[in-house]
Parts: sequence; C-alpha cells; structure tokens
Amino acid sequence: PVLMVNRSAERPYRRLLAAVDMSQPSGDALRAVARLGLTEGAELTVFHAFRQPGRGGMMLADLPAEAVQGHVATTAAETRAALARFLQGIDPGFASRLPSIVLEEGSPADALQAAVRRLSPDLVVMGTRGHGLIGRLVLGSVAEAALRTLDCDVLAVPPPATS
Repeated sequence: PVLMVNRSAERPYRRLLAAVDMSQPSGDALRAVARLGLTEGAELTVFHAFRQPGRGGMMLADLPAEAVQGHVATTAAETRAALARFLQGIDPGFASRLPSIVLEEGSPADALQAAVRRLSPDLVVMGTRGHGLIGRLVLGSVAEAALRTLDCDVLAVPPPATS
C-alpha cells in the first residue's frame, strides 16, 4: 500500500472514507485497512459513485426533472442494495452492522472530490488495479486523480502479490 500524506499528523485517523467500485481491488483495500488496524476507533464511511443509465436520453426527451430524479432515486436504491451485498461478502461482520454508505451520481473522480469536500475525511482508502510490471506503474485514473488532487491523506492499496 502507498500512503500519500497531505496533512501533518495531529492524531490517529478518526474519519475514513473508503472509495469502492464493488470490484476485487476495492474489497482488497477494505480488508487491508482492517488488517492494518486503521478502522479501530475510527468511523468508516463507504463511498460509491454511480452513473444513471440513459440520463442523456431522458434529458433529450425533455422529461420533467421530477421524472429524471425518480429514475436516479431508483438507481441509487438498487446500487445501495448491491453495495450492501458486496460489503457483506467482504466482511461477515457487515451483515449485522453496515458502515455508513454515501452514494454520488457522476464520474468517480469528480464525485469523490465532492464527497471529500463535504465529509472532510482524515483518510481516503481505495484499491488500485495493478496488473503485472506495467500495472504497478499505472494506478488507474481514479486512484491517480485522488493521489494528485485530494488534500487529505490517501491510502492506495494494490492487489495482493501472487505467489
């Protein structure tokens, strides 16, 4: 894992924001943060960005804003349920108590920046998608943008090494 420290350490991390896309690397990052003991005594919030399918078509069809928002709300509810299942698959403890979940519609990098501004986490945690030697050099666009632009600390967790 790579920890990008952007703020001086004044206390242990209290507010963690785990940016997940329901992929294996996201699950690996959540498991790593628990293994490192960073969740002990901290508030964990899970963040996920989603895109509304057909939003452009709805706008072109001149649907009323309420109808578009209704579709977005339905997609958000379906996404929240899928995210809950994903989290329960990562940690059986999440079956009895899920962490806070924050969903944002939009591109992952932009939505993550907005969530960080709004929630002011001490640490953002995210998985990366390294594949082989080249993959170790390329983090992925969202992780790279987070490391480059966020003003809080960022923990980027690569996939586990294969033996």
